Amino acid sequence: MGREGILLKPLPNAGMARLGSALIEAYDSLAEAMPGHGAMTYFRFRKPGHG
Repeated sequence: MGREGILLKPLPNAGMARLGSALIEAYDSLAEAMPGHGAMTYFRFRKPGHG
């Protein structure tokens, strides 16, 4: 199982909705550079014996 941040989210949803796509992409890139600080996360699971 692995946990990864997807996006740094410095604003509430309404504020994030008003940002341009370039800023959204920048927050996405920051999440990669700052693991563990992503506001939204996802989990990856694997079946035992499947790598």
